[in-house]
Amino acid sequence: GEYQPADAKLSLSEEKKSIQVQLGFYRRQLGGELPAIVCLACSYYGHCKPQFESREELSLLYGIQGRAAEGLEKAGIGSITALANSDPEALPDVPYLKGFLKKQRAVLQAQSYLDGSIHKIAPIILPQGTWVHFDIEDNPLTTNGEKHVYLWGFLAPSGGKNNFEYIWTDKQEDDEKGWTAFLDQIEQYRSLYSDLVLAHFSPHEPSTIRSYAKRYGMEENETVLYLLGDDGPLFDMQKPILESFVLPLQGYGLKDICKHPKLVNFQWEDESSGAQWSIVQFNRFLQETDKLPKQQLKEEILGYNKDDVIATQRLEEWLKVRLNEE
Repeated sequence: GEYQPADAKLSLSEEKKSIQVQLGFYRRQLGGELPAIVCLACSYYGHCKPQFESREELSLLYGIQGRAAEGLEKAGIGSITALANSDPEALPDVPYLKGFLKKQRAVLQAQSYLDGSIHKIAPIILPQGTWVHFDIEDNPLTTNGEKHVYLWGFLAPSGGKNNFEYIWTDKQEDDEKGWTAFLDQIEQYRSLYSDLVLAHFSPHEPSTIRSYAKRYGMEENETVLYLLGDDGPLFDMQKPILESFVLPLQGYGLKDICKHPKLVNFQWEDESSGAQWSIVQFNRFLQETDKLPKQQLKEEILGYNKDDVIATQRLEEWLKVRLNEE
């Protein structure tokens, strides 16, 4: 029964003060209690991309921000081909592109864009231990503005689909119950595997654990301290990718890397699934009153999360093959 403000932004972060002030103003004008949503995906992408590609716009490259592209263009490097043929040491300092390593990566990214090449730029560093792959699904469209993690998903060692384990809560009211069940699950893994590696992709999982610990006053909880400590089991699979490789990709997300046929080549069962898809499906699940359609929606979300953790496991395998080639 309320309006919820949402706005699309060409920004790397929704936390910028100017964006938050603007969304706060929209929220006040609407007179509602629902949190504002920032949509970072541009709805004009499909319209603009072909023109950008035909001109070899530098901003198509991963890591080249708009101001960096403008600075390179002013220096006479106005296309991806021109950047690919450049000497990193001869490139001028421009916004967001300063220092040899960043410039070298930009040149390699341009080359990779043009010819599909894979460049290894640093040794791969992976932890030793027993790997459990971990991924969460959360719902930001809650009445109190706090995200509800309704699904904590795991792929236990050996990596088969039958090793998929999860904690699910139907309702926001059961949020704390799901959180404590997650902590219990971690303690179970900890007791089984003294060398546990809890592998995830991107900083989303540890930041969520941190926010949940604060939400429920459990910053000093033993399991939380174990998870978030310097020697804790959490390991971000995106880190070795960004540190060690330049890949023929425009984005370095899990799906970008894993679906690419020359890289991991893992395909999700549901092509349309994704993070925003799961939010929509879960809110459909909440609104559904018929038992069978409701269960079907739950199974679809679980299938997506299962594919996510299997993808991280396949990414681990891909990295270890590259590691053995060193």
